[in-house]
Amino acid sequence: MTPAQVAFFNKKPERYFGVDYFLRPFFGSHPSRQYFSTTADIDPVYHKDHVAVAHERIPLILDKLASLESGMIVGFSQNPDPYDPALTEEQPMETLLGTIRDKKLGLYLETANEGLIRDLPLIQQIKKKAPVIVTVPIGFANDQIQQVIIPKEPTFAKKLRLIAKLAAEGINVGTLLKPIIPFVNDSEAHLIEIIEKAKQAGTCFIYPSFGINLNSSQHRMFMDFVMRNLPGLRNIYMDHFGFKKSWASPKLKLLKKTFVINMKKNKLPFGMKEIISGLVSEKVVQLKLF
Repeated sequence: MTPAQVAFFNKKPERYFGVDYFLRPFFGSHPSRQYFSTTADIDPVYHKDHVAVAHERIPLILDKLASLESGMIVGFSQNPDPYDPALTEEQPMETLLGTIRDKKLGLYLETANEGLIRDLPLIQQIKKKAPVIVTVPIGFANDQIQQVIIPKEPTFAKKLRLIAKLAAEGINVGTLLKPIIPFVNDSEAHLIEIIEKAKQAGTCFIYPSFGINLNSSQHRMFMDFVMRNLPGLRNIYMDHFGFKKSWASPKLKLLKKTFVINMKKNKLPFGMKEIISGLVSEKVVQLKLF
């Protein structure tokens, strides 16, 4: 394992929340990666290992963090979720967040799990010196549908509660709108419900991803999954998408229009440039000046 494999450089931070490096301290993947990824996923690959702390990576990551300049932003994606319940006993994030704080680095963190709350004091300390953004992925307002697609994912109510807790503590918390799966959760009413309830909970932005991406292995696994759990969709999917690698709802234009109208109605930013300029850029400039 090399340093480049545990902390990969983001060549275009302006396209993803200003993050300079993404860290990989864990084995395994988010369960959805077995079937698909989205354009909002910085790491779309499915890693077959069980979710666990990659202990041999931690010293390499700590060395990398020590080499970074103050004000740079490091990130943790949800592949796997850094607060996956399988990781709760070891609590590996505490050491990493402590080093991020001490180096005055910024933090981007994507999670759907309330386990993050135990590290809130450390995150608050990081926020005093550098930008902090937490994103919560939400693709389903209907828990019954979500439990078919991603059985162990926290419920809509739990995700909203996490957003509310973070917002109440002054943390910049946003929503990643994903996954939006054609013919499953791609209705306008569903989209509006997510926007309005996330706004009520305290989200400060919503970054959208419409549709799913599937490589050849994911396509095979997803179609097998559909046959077992959603058999009525198999022929629909083959007719509409065949073996295409990108699937978008036939209602994509309407969904995007509905999204933009309701985001403006709720006065929430949704473009990456707007999100970064509002939450990251100003503070990074100040750090580099001093």
